[in-house]
Amino acid sequence: MKQTDYWFVTILGTVAVLVGLFLWMRVPVSEQESGYVDLTATSSAMVVSQMRPTQGSLQGGDSVLIQGEHFPEEVEVLFGEKLAIDVTRHDETAIVVTTPSATTAGQVEVSVFGPDGEVAVAPVLFDYVH
Repeated sequence: MKQTDYWFVTILGTVAVLVGLFLWMRVPVSEQESGYVDLTATSSAMVVSQMRPTQGSLQGGDSVLIQGEHFPEEVEVLFGEKLAIDVTRHDETAIVVTTPSATTAGQVEVSVFGPDGEVAVAPVLFDYVH
């Protein structure tokens, strides 16, 4: 390529970037036409922040406290693929469950399901031990 070809490509690229920025930063005529998402709105998404204890026996029957935010009144809790026993929601931040039995030792994911299909997964795995 000749020197003039590089200048042409550079100018063309600069124009494309400026047009893109202009279109991206333009002010919408009305809020309904904006197509932008309001990130300042508060979230009501269910979240699991911690779980105690994080291990229990293969026979099940251990009491586990699940803490987080925005737990609905009706929840189901799964340890791997098994439903927890005696799920008690104390408030929107605390659930106490009894662990189901497991056939093999090892770690499983703990998931909280709301009635609308929303799912929150514990940040740590539950470990079934002998």
